[in-house]
Amino acid sequence: MGPQADAAMLRKVVWASTIGNVLEWFDFTVFGLFAPTIGKQFFPRSDATAGLLAAYGLLGVAYFARPIGGIAFGVWADRVGRKRALITVVLSMAVGTAAIGLAPTYATIGVWAPILMLAARLIQGFSAAVILALRRRC
Repeated sequence: MGPQADAAMLRKVVWASTIGNVLEWFDFTVFGLFAPTIGKQFFPRSDATAGLLAAYGLLGVAYFARPIGGIAFGVWADRVGRKRALITVVLSMAVGTAAIGLAPTYATIGVWAPILMLAARLIQGFSAAVILALRRRC
């Protein structure tokens, strides 16, 4: 490939990485902005403050899952290849996001609602750091 093809490929990679990063952080930002609503819908309504704190706790859980996901997927990516790992991680991030969007509320399924939300946030957090790491190496 010539210098123009390399430059075009670099532009494509930069744009794809930028779009992916913006979408990833958009998800985290929206969850944080809607934490009061999430607290009311996914936790018992006995104490609004406790529900709000629990919702922000769910936001924080994703940050704690990042290093674990980075280690696990990093080792796996070394074995199967970066491209395959990146595709798997992006799909798992989509699954976590869809689970949050489709999750029934506390009024519908009771205590399973916050458990489902926790699982979805863990999946998202597990995937988030890996997306950043793998994008830089692909």
